[in-house]
This record gives sequence, structure tokens and C-alpha cells, in this order.
Amino acid sequence: MATINFLIQSTKGDLVPIYIRFRNGRQYDLKAKTKIFIDPSEWSAKKQAPLKPQKSDELVSVVQQMNQLRTNLMDYFHNSIKQGLSIDGEWIRRFVEKGTSNPYDLPIDLTGYFEYYLIIKVSEIKKTTHKKITTFKRLLENFEKWAGKHYLLTEINHDFRSKLEEYGVKMEYSIRYISDVLNYVKVISRHAERNGIAVNRQFEGFKIERIKNDYITLNPMELEKIENTELTADYLDNARDWLLISYETAQRVSDFQNFKKSMIKEFKHKNGNVLFILLFTQIKTKKEMAITLDTRVLKILEKRNGDFPRSISDVNYNKYIKKVCQKAGITEIIEGAKTIVDPITKLKRKVIGFYPKFELVTSHIGRRSYVSNKRLTMPDNMIRYYTGHTSDRMLGDYDHKNNIQAALDIYDFLNK
Repeated sequence: MATINFLIQSTKGDLVPIYIRFRNGRQYDLKAKTKIFIDPSEWSAKKQAPLKPQKSDELVSVVQQMNQLRTNLMDYFHNSIKQGLSIDGEWIRRFVEKGTSNPYDLPIDLTGYFEYYLIIKVSEIKKTTHKKITTFKRLLENFEKWAGKHYLLTEINHDFRSKLEEYGVKMEYSIRYISDVLNYVKVISRHAERNGIAVNRQFEGFKIERIKNDYITLNPMELEKIENTELTADYLDNARDWLLISYETAQRVSDFQNFKKSMIKEFKHKNGNVLFILLFTQIKTKKEMAITLDTRVLKILEKRNGDFPRSISDVNYNKYIKKVCQKAGITEIIEGAKTIVDPITKLKRKVIGFYPKFELVTSHIGRRSYVSNKRLTMPDNMIRYYTGHTSDRMLGDYDHKNNIQAALDIYDFLNK
């Protein structure tokens, strides 16, 4: 068990430094000179404290400083163990130099800690996650300007939450988006607490409302219109082909934009048909996939001499497929959330309203449309296989089958 004692090492002079000693069984026995001084004649070696602290305000202050150091050092020790830090002479000297359980000068304000978190996590999180957290930080900075207050981590309470939600309503952010921001405020607060930073535990009481997304999808008739629309611009034809491929393969943009001709393998089915199966590993889940290519995809590949369309950036893909859908007449006015850029803050936010459907189309629409349309005709376990979900509950019957066999089974089902 860890123990903390105080002592003086000299009885000569008017004032001498008080030393702090940290021991934990036979594992650690460390000592360092503090910045607290005392007249040696006022010190009790037996009590390891001032002999008569009530004698003067100065001695009362010495006792208070010692008690605070004892508390902070114990917190510092537990946090250091959690983080795997070396407990040695340098460790205790660093503590004494700062005198707090936060000897590494970590930020104690909300947006400052967001910035620190982004720095230390840069190699651990994906670029998209880093970008999202950066956007949340910028929103919180603008919120603080609006509120006229710079929030410390100890001030993240229910009043903070109420004001942030009020700001969200005023700036027309969706409830879901503000919920996502609050969720990361909880992540940041927990991380700071593990690092020994004082936080307000009220953040644990935040009930993060999970709003079900009303995703926009394309029905089979709309997909057929898109396929058959005449497009004279090559860049739109290229984007249209990717949209149809994303639907037929049910894959994320990060995966289908990396499809290559070399990923396609031929397999002869037992009925004599030659199948073309796409083999790849999903970027997000690291799951190995095998997907039979249907007639629509093979037609696109044939048009392009066996190659997939040219890769394009996510930004341009989102922009181009909106134009494709507009030209295909996907113009029905529907309710949805449209992403806009605030002209003042330059932050993106979703605004719920009624818009032409093509304006609400995004890069995930192919994958989502696949699930929405195929659930009418395919078992869920087959759909989940195609989308690449990896939990036992989702994969169900395919836990014991290899990827090629799963792809062949789905082909058999679709071609009964």
C-alpha cells in the first residue's frame, strides 16, 4: 500500500525545506524536496508535521499545503499507473516542481483539451474521425463566443448542456448533430479525468439522444431511370457508373472507389455458368469480401474494356451524383436534412426541410438503397454478408462458411 510522509533533513538555519517521501511496499521509495519551508524548531519528527500548527497562520498554511500535496501525489500515482508511466526519481521531481496531479501541464479547458486530444490521437484515429472532431471543436469555440464564456472542464455541467442545445436550435443544427457533439464532450471529459485533470462528473448524466436517421434511398424504378439516362458529359457518366456499382455491391465509397480489375476472379458454377467474383478487403472493417458481380456491373465493365470507372474524390462524387440524379428526373420534393455551410462560421450543418430529392443524395445512398430494396426479396443474413457487417448476430448462418461459398449461395438464391 502506498504511503506518503514528510520530513526535514536539517535542523540548522532559520528555514529549511520540507521533503516528501513516497513509498509503496518494497517497490518504490522515492523522496524529493518540496517548495514548502519551515523553521526547524517548529517541526515534529514524530508527527511528521508542524509541532503546534495552531500557533500561527504561517504554520496553518504549511499544513494545508502538505495535505494538498499528499492528495495530489496519490492522484498522480494512480493516474501514472493507469498510463503505464515510469515511477522513479524523475517522476516525483516532476510532480514536486508542478505541485499538482497534472504535472504535465495538460489543458484544463474544454476546447484546449479537444486540441490536445487531436494531437495525441493523430496516429490512432482515422482522418475522417480527426476531421469530425476538429469540426466539433470549432463549433464549441463558436458556441463559447456566443455564450460569452470560455468553459473549463470543471464547468461541463447540465447548465452547459442546456446552453449548447439552445445554441444548436438558434443556429439550426439538427438534434442529432448536437447529440454527436455532446457525445464527444463526454469522450474528452473521460480522457481528461483519466489523465488526472479535474472534471465535473455531471457530464456522465448527459442523456445523449440517438435520433434515428431517415435515410434517403433510391427505389428500383429510380435506379433504372439513372441507368438509362443519356449523359453526354464523361465525368457524369463516370459518376453514374460508380453509383450503380455502389448499389449492386452494397459497399462504402472508401471501398468501391478502390475496386480494380485485378480483384475480379472467374469461377465456374456447378450449373456451368461462369461467375465473376470480386475479392477485396473492406477498409473500415478489415473484413475479406467476395461478391458476385451481376449483369448491371458486368455491363459497365464491358463498356470500359474490363476496367472500373476512374476514381474520383469523395467531394466530387457527392457533387456529381446529385447532378446525375437531377438529369434522371429524381426531383420529387421530399423532407430531409440538407448539409449547408454557415457563411459566418464556415461550419457545415444539416438543416431539415423540404428539398428536391436529388439535392439530398450522398455517397452512402447506393449502399443504403441496396439494403432497403433487397430486404423485400432477400433474407437479412445474406444482406448483412454483402454489407460486410461482422458481428456474430448479424452474420448468423454464414459464420461457418467461407467467403466464396457465401457469394455462390447468394448467386443461387438470386437466380432461382
